[in-house]
Amino acid sequence: MTRVVKKMSEITLTVPVVEGYFGLSRYGAGEIYGPRIQRGIQFMALLSGSVTIETEQRSLLLLPGMLALLLPGQRELFRFDPLQPSEHIWCQLDFAALPADFNLELMQLPPVITFDHQAEQLMELGISLTSQPEGAARALISLAETLLYYYTSRSGQPRSGERQPMPKGVREACRFIAMRYQHPLVLEDIAARAHCSVNHLIALFRRHLRQTPARYLRDVRLRHAERLLTHSRLPVALIAEQCGFVSPFHFSRLFKEQYGLAPLAFRQQALALITAEDEGL
Repeated sequence: MTRVVKKMSEITLTVPVVEGYFGLSRYGAGEIYGPRIQRGIQFMALLSGSVTIETEQRSLLLLPGMLALLLPGQRELFRFDPLQPSEHIWCQLDFAALPADFNLELMQLPPVITFDHQAEQLMELGISLTSQPEGAARALISLAETLLYYYTSRSGQPRSGERQPMPKGVREACRFIAMRYQHPLVLEDIAARAHCSVNHLIALFRRHLRQTPARYLRDVRLRHAERLLTHSRLPVALIAEQCGFVSPFHFSRLFKEQYGLAPLAFRQQALALITAEDEGL
């Protein structure tokens, strides 16, 4: 769990962020979604069609090229274009708890800004990571936070204490890892894809993702391995190979370090929990 430390106006908010999500949604002509209560902060960027977002405070028309900010606790109704399908990309930040004045601070931001190339790249990277089994939770939270900081900076708010928008080199490195984690990878390969030196890549990852590229790669591989252990009957040795680990022993050691159980014990525990849920115990 990370924390957003954000200075908006004169109040500093420290809010636990527990999840970051990205997605792509399509609605047919004339479809209506909601009403619903917005549980966290959501960014919504329209790609085609149109949508009118009705809340207790306002009615907002969103057109292609616009990026909207949706606030926690709002009751929302979405009316999509009556004549053509609509498509939008979104990012959600969910929090463990929110201070009472949180929305008062957010309401100082404009409800809509231009969906520019920087925001689009952050969204696309989030979609790319989300499409991988189990995703990369820590990186997704960091991307979602970065989008929040970027939106704030575009809105003319103070930037003191904010991280800068994620550089292209980090996005390229993360995308490369997502596509190639099954294969042997060394830092030189990742840095070459990011068009920078190894030392610079490490510095970028520490600054923007709060971990090294090697740790990020390891976490991606372990999340894929966790899914295979839970949802397949593949032998541990084959899972280690398919997830890019150098040997079953190496995989088992790292997996136990991360999850507290050896891979076989983790699988047995996961299967027991699934069986118990199926039987309604």
